[in-house]
Amino acid sequence: MWYEELFYRLAIFNAKDVIEILSITAGLYYFSIWLKHDQQKPLVGYFYGINSLIIMGHVANLPTLNSAFTMLYSPILMLFILVHQRSLQKNFVTLKNIKPVQIINHNWLEILLRSCIIAANNQKYIYCLIEGRDTLNTLVCAPFEIKSQLQSELLDALLNSTTYNQHKMIWLSSTGVLLGINTEWKLTDSMLDNQTSELDDWQKNCLLFTTKTDALAFRLNPHTKKFDIITEGVFLEKVPTDQAIKLMRKHFIKNHLSKNRKNHECTTKININQQLTP
Repeated sequence: MWYEELFYRLAIFNAKDVIEILSITAGLYYFSIWLKHDQQKPLVGYFYGINSLIIMGHVANLPTLNSAFTMLYSPILMLFILVHQRSLQKNFVTLKNIKPVQIINHNWLEILLRSCIIAANNQKYIYCLIEGRDTLNTLVCAPFEIKSQLQSELLDALLNSTTYNQHKMIWLSSTGVLLGINTEWKLTDSMLDNQTSELDDWQKNCLLFTTKTDALAFRLNPHTKKFDIITEGVFLEKVPTDQAIKLMRKHFIKNHLSKNRKNHECTTKININQQLTP
């Protein structure tokens, strides 16, 4: 029968031979997957090429070639491991998940408002969105993501660039990180249907989303040089600069204290549960 000839060719005579062949095949398969993780050198191609030569030598019945590969196969595998190990060492920094220390510039709010006022003096409307503890990644769309610590030079350059759209929002975090520009809210049809027509689009959208999150939004009118601020679903109109700074600082300090209080309560509950657990 044809399968008897196949088993003879593969040196399969009993169940132990099947187990050995499957084990070796699985080992070679996972070894090739491991080699594939090396993005710098085509180790998988070399590995398949060597194994193809071994199979060809066996099928063509070339005893000298088979003997040579039998003696050299283990050193070749060790060579693959060493080469792969070196590339892993080179890429260690990029492969390791390192969280950088966040350096918070506590004057970021003054830097932001200074740049906004300069832009307003150039007759530009400024719309800004500052997220607090609640991340807004799923609620906004920012075609130009930046994710850099806020600096006056960077913000001034962006506000004066041709890519900046003065009718869209600058997106920041409450730690002073500039997340993006030309930011818009992601709106669904149901949200649009429930909005009132008495307010402009910016007011309606910010009132809607600030009731669900702890974000703060403001705009600076170049004609009045005063701020319209929306937070917690409340609209404050024509706020002077000094009052705007105090109001924003108070808002973020309150959120920070609320976050610390929640973390403290969570830690306290965990400690109590540990004490009650026998």
